[in-house]
Order: sequence, then C-alpha cells, then structure tokens
Amino acid sequence: EMSVTLRHPNIVQFLGAVWQPGLMLVLEWMEGGSVRDALAESRPLDARSVATDVARAVQFVHSLSMCHRDLKAANVLLDASGRAKLGDFGLARRADVSDTMSGVGTPLWTAPEARLGLEQYDAKCDVYSYAIFLLELADFRRVHEEYARDAALVAQMQTGVRPDIAWV
Repeated sequence: EMSVTLRHPNIVQFLGAVWQPGLMLVLEWMEGGSVRDALAESRPLDARSVATDVARAVQFVHSLSMCHRDLKAANVLLDASGRAKLGDFGLARRADVSDTMSGVGTPLWTAPEARLGLEQYDAKCDVYSYAIFLLELADFRRVHEEYARDAALVAQMQTGVRPDIAWV
C-alpha cells in the first residue's frame, strides 16, 4: 500500500521487493548518500533547499494521515542533483487517534510525548523531529557530538525540556 500512496518527488521511491534468499527492498538509487553523511563530511549542502524538500515530504506524508516517526538527517537522502528525499519508512504508520506509541524512533529526535507514551500520537511527533533535523542542518557537530551523546540531556528532553538553541 505504501508504495502506491507514497509517490512524491521528495520521497525515496520504492521499486519493489525480493523475498529470496530473504526480504530485500529495491529502492531508487540516491547518488548523494544521506544528509547525515554529507554534514559529517562537511560536503557543500544547500541547507535551505534540503529543509524545504523535507518539509514538502513530511507535509505529503501527513496529508495521507501517516506519521514517519523517525525523521533525522540519516533518513534523508540526496539524489545526483542535490534534491533531498525522505526515506526509511520502517517506523511509519497511520495516524490513528486511538493508538499511542512509546519507545519508537531515535531518542534525541523523538518527541517526549511519543517516547513516554503520554499522549495519543499524531503528526506533531514528526514536527518535533523536524525541528531537531533543522538543528542538525544548522550545527551538525553540536547535535551529534554534544546533544546526542549527553544521556542526561536526552533523558531531560524526554520529559519535555528543550535544547538551548541560543547558539543557532
């Protein structure tokens, strides 16, 4: 179902699957690799364009009443022209107001209410992750070398504390 409904210029295209010798997905080739790798390697990147491309992908996913639930630079890929496309829909699911979620995604990028199962989840969980993704674009090293490695800060953020972004 997702392969049919998730056709968008800013979403990595699912082409098919192979079941032998084991389940393998066949996806569109993304020559530029992940945004995470580009940032880690200090490759030139049009952050504004990447942010816009990802916002368009997330808006489309939300228009289908779905949540990605693991939005981060590692799950955003670049094609040969530098267009960003959202990938890795392994945690994606329909936003159903009767469901709750807890313990999904990557801790720093996961909204506190989603991590703790405090509220029924909806598209807001992706909005929170998108904000952390924007922090990655603004200062990758700080997010990965300070924030993500600081277990106390991550634990605090899961209770609702937000990172200090005065430096952005």
